[in-house]
Amino acid sequence: MSPLNGDIQVGVKAGICLLVPLLILLGLGRPDLFGAVGFGAFSTLFARNIQPRAALRIQAEGGSAVLGAVMLGVAISAFLPKSVAGLFIIAAYASVIQPLNQARGWRAPAGLFMGFAAGAFSNLNEVTWPLAGQIFATALATSLFGLGLTWLQSLGRNTPATSPAPTTVPYRSKLFTADTVWMLTAGLVAALLGWLVTPEHAYWALVCSLVLTTRPLRHRWKIRTLHRVLGTVIGAVIAMPLLVWTPSPWVAVILLPLVQALTEIFVLRNYAVGVMFITVQALLMTVIAHPASGPDVAVERLLATAVGLGCGIVTILIQLLADRRRQRHGKD
Repeated sequence: MSPLNGDIQVGVKAGICLLVPLLILLGLGRPDLFGAVGFGAFSTLFARNIQPRAALRIQAEGGSAVLGAVMLGVAISAFLPKSVAGLFIIAAYASVIQPLNQARGWRAPAGLFMGFAAGAFSNLNEVTWPLAGQIFATALATSLFGLGLTWLQSLGRNTPATSPAPTTVPYRSKLFTADTVWMLTAGLVAALLGWLVTPEHAYWALVCSLVLTTRPLRHRWKIRTLHRVLGTVIGAVIAMPLLVWTPSPWVAVILLPLVQALTEIFVLRNYAVGVMFITVQALLMTVIAHPASGPDVAVERLLATAVGLGCGIVTILIQLLADRRRQRHGKD
């Protein structure tokens, strides 16, 4: 468990960004929009430990990308519901946003965020124009609320920032790379296999492949995979009662901000613990969106996790072999 590095402040801000909009929606009788709040709050997860004033630009850019992912998922639900083509589009979107994340210094696993947000909203049962507009407005308002919290943080004298704004590089220099190609390839294969195994939650296989391929340090793939598997299994076991007993909206209002805050406190300190909380949050949001899902959701999530991690591992192994071959030829 690594030391704290401004993690509590990040977790508290993420929790507040969730709690206030959730309470407003609960008062309006619209718990069906809780998912839009959950992903709108992702704007607070960008620019981690960067000076708040510099973080405003990064969070606005990252939040806009997440908002685009949410609406992409809504569009897929409307026009390509539960199709492998829709999953391919999500994989492509994540693959072009991840290099933008690197070029603009967002300091977040943006590709992973995009796959999660778009995939979650690609499974809506029915999409109407009013509902699409409400999802957009809710996610946008939550994202703006998160920016407001960062602005208030910038007014304080004692901030947890550890560095100024990172330097930016041309987008093309990050887009046209072998890592982008491998990330897209792993995502497409994981999406296809996930769709064959569990069409309802195939996007989770795509997300799990992004967990490994969005990280540049390929030599740590073994420990990262182990953490992912352990965290997912433990999280699924913890969330099982919530899936058997459909929680009330009040329970969701309490648990979602708490789990989000705990995720941000632990995810960079111990990835397995962070993944455990992420899994609980994902399953809770799933059962809120689909109350009749039941415990089978946890089993399908585990199957999709195995598929996605398998694709990510194979991709990393191929990259490592290619790197060694290039090094060998270079010595020759």
